[in-house]
Amino acid sequence: MVSGLALHHDEDAAVSVAWRGTELFRYVHVPGEPALESPKPFLHPMRSLAGDVVSLYRPHDHIWHKGLYLGVANYGEHNVWGGHTWVPGEGYRTWDDHGRIRHESFDRLQLSGGVVRIVERLCWEGADSPDFPPAQEVRSLSVHVDGDAWVLDFAGELTNVADRPVVLGSPTTKGRPQAGYGGLFWRGQPRVGAQIREDQRAAAVALVVPAAHRHPPPVRAHQLVAADATGHHDLGAAGERARIAPLVRAREPVRVPGLGAVLRHRVHVRAGGHPPAALPGGRRERPARPRHVRRTGWESAFRNRRGEGTAVTAGLELGRVAGPGGEEPAEPGLSLVHEQNKALTARWRGAELFRYVYQPWEPQLEAPKPYFHPLRTLGGDLVSLYRPHDHVWHKGISWSLCNVGAENFWGGPTYLRGEGYRQLDNDGTQKHVGFSRLDARPEQIDVAQDLEWVTQAGKLMFTEVRRFSVRAHPDLGAWQLCYASQMRNTSGETVSFGSPTTKGREAAGYSGLFWRGPRSFSGGVVVTPEGTGGDELMGCTAPWLGFVGRHDGAGVGSTVVFTDHPSNYCHPTKWFVRAGMYAVVCPAPFYDTEHDVAAGDTLTLRYDVLIADDVRDVEGCGLLAERASATDLFGS
Repeated sequence: MVSGLALHHDEDAAVSVAWRGTELFRYVHVPGEPALESPKPFLHPMRSLAGDVVSLYRPHDHIWHKGLYLGVANYGEHNVWGGHTWVPGEGYRTWDDHGRIRHESFDRLQLSGGVVRIVERLCWEGADSPDFPPAQEVRSLSVHVDGDAWVLDFAGELTNVADRPVVLGSPTTKGRPQAGYGGLFWRGQPRVGAQIREDQRAAAVALVVPAAHRHPPPVRAHQLVAADATGHHDLGAAGERARIAPLVRAREPVRVPGLGAVLRHRVHVRAGGHPPAALPGGRRERPARPRHVRRTGWESAFRNRRGEGTAVTAGLELGRVAGPGGEEPAEPGLSLVHEQNKALTARWRGAELFRYVYQPWEPQLEAPKPYFHPLRTLGGDLVSLYRPHDHVWHKGISWSLCNVGAENFWGGPTYLRGEGYRQLDNDGTQKHVGFSRLDARPEQIDVAQDLEWVTQAGKLMFTEVRRFSVRAHPDLGAWQLCYASQMRNTSGETVSFGSPTTKGREAAGYSGLFWRGPRSFSGGVVVTPEGTGGDELMGCTAPWLGFVGRHDGAGVGSTVVFTDHPSNYCHPTKWFVRAGMYAVVCPAPFYDTEHDVAAGDTLTLRYDVLIADDVRDVEGCGLLAERASATDLFGS
């Protein structure tokens, strides 16, 4: 069972936070909606700890409503809310006045001590309006679980970088009564009450203003309770008053006074008894009012860089309205999800292509190392195997070296000349240090990773810079993984790389970039430039080698082709390959000859892997290998 909070990052798309395997919310930081909706980051779906959805996305009556988000309806003469703008004396009008809140970068994405912390930099700019006065925002989100609720602390610091003051307001400040929306806004499910009553549960969302802020204007804390079967939300006021303050009066974060404004809120999402007895901190709820309550906003000047104007906050709205949600735009190509402190997942048009686990949890016997699994074709067929019972250290594709001096970074027993296999205390670990590059675009993914190779006794032997890039070739029905390793010897002595064959065992030259195929690939076909075969091709020399297998069920086939890069010191390489009992392929630079790396020197090896739908013959595998040769994903 999965325990505690988990943080996942879908590069250039969204961050999601889960609790014990269930997603609590998805924070979409790169929205794909049109300019009319003032594209801005939002949280949706939002769920209680029990899994009930408490947010709504793009309802037909207000398609710019998206779960929980920060927006300003009247940002000077512009709209960073979405939809139409209230004009005094004219009512709602639709203009080309929409702004957007554009994600620039994350300063922090961290899960530590049971708390998720996110610090993001954003730019407020025009979406369809060229004269929009820009602003910079530093946004902080902190999430933790407290009893039967999860808590989101939200803070947004805005700095006016335009050449003029900007007035923040709402439709109410422009003359429309009871329309003071603007600020941190939440849109709930229209039928969540009925759904939760069936389960004998209640869900609640409470927006709380931290009491540490001691500057007017006052705003009450509220709790929204999904109560009756009609889907109406009853809104009750909290006991004591809380206040929102400019950032200079707040405890955190700290900034130079007079440069901007801050919006700080705390959100509690609760699932528990029906209805909840009190707000956070033990404050009792007051009698509820039906439908929705809006607190009127206020209008004030937003200081510019020269210190003109007065810095205050915008308004706050809680609303209940009805309407179905929309669909998130389909992903156009490749994308990358980062599951913090665990794995990267590459996707093709929204479907998983592979998972790269960089923080493995397996026991020391298996020489813990990063690996690619599951691996799938563009069509979705699985072409890898994880921890087979015959060799539990086999995991999809991994960079596995079995004879590194006297150490074993492969896993399991070590072959000793004259003794055979012996289980020794020498199974080392490839430790993740950090990523120097995580770049995902629809056409290509690029990753650079730093690792340390540490023996079971705790000695650092090598530091490694690992790179891999991914590109889809839909015209060939295949995708390409370009993989390179640079290992620097830090042990202080010369290290010999070898294999069981260099230690005396025949036809066992495995060590390198190793692939284990699915069980159904047993009895598959090995393909080389010279033709096809099976186990008899063990130890052959070739610039590339392919493996063709079939899947149970529909009986369709898939093809995996490895290519040895011409820059490798042993090109063309020998190959460790099996097809009968099980499917394995490994370009084996140390197949039957050891390679010495002196202290301070670097071993560099590079390969391409192409994974394709359908059965390919010699010509088809050759075309895949040619595409790899013609497509240098590293650009070198």
